[in-house]
Amino acid sequence: MEKSLQNNEQTEKMEATPAVAPSMDIYESTDEIVMIADLPGVPQENLELKFENNEISIKAVPGPVDKSWKPRFQEIGKFRYERAFKLPSGLDISKITADFNHGVLTVVMPKSESEKPHTIKINRR
Repeated sequence: MEKSLQNNEQTEKMEATPAVAPSMDIYESTDEIVMIADLPGVPQENLELKFENNEISIKAVPGPVDKSWKPRFQEIGKFRYERAFKLPSGLDISKITADFNHGVLTVVMPKSESEKPHTIKINRR
């Protein structure tokens, strides 16, 4: 019984952690949509990226500070990153790539061929 109460308390603590929207830029070209998110302090193993129903979502938790450090002043506190965007249909989901380097997540979402602009040749009669 005690163990289940402890698990519930841990779940409540996680849910009580405030969510912060990371700073992001989204760019579009004729070939792809590129999303760049700043996630300072997040180790790669604490990062989750999902694409479902034309929505891309990011969830991330910053890593802990060095346990030997003693806090003298804290403004940052405990938080998690969460953000989601609805995207247009016509992306080639099988070709989405993501890179994470020095706290910056870059997601490249190629458009399917049918969504790219095409020039239609006009035949003379």
